[in-house]
Amino acid sequence: MSGIYALKNNKNINRKAQAIVEFALVLPILVALMMAIIEFGLLFKNYLGLNHALNKAAKTASLSRGTANADLKVIKAFLKNCYIINIQAYNHHFTSSKIVR
Repeated sequence: MSGIYALKNNKNINRKAQAIVEFALVLPILVALMMAIIEFGLLFKNYLGLNHALNKAAKTASLSRGTANADLKVIKAFLKNCYIINIQAYNHHFTSSKIVR
């Protein structure tokens, strides 16, 4: 009788080994898929943030047309709204002396 139990135990070990091998083969694909989903989400967030910042800069440009330092106002509006895409350049102070014409 011990031979029958040994045979059943051997089948269970083979099934466990098969499951481990299948998991090892599928795991890299699942990890790559998850990383691709996360990366696409970050890319889309940056796209939307840049679109928002450019929209605000264009609005500022149209409203400050013909005024003094209009270009500085547009740059400030763009940088002020770039917080969404983690551009930390808004802390710089722009003056008209820094613009090279």
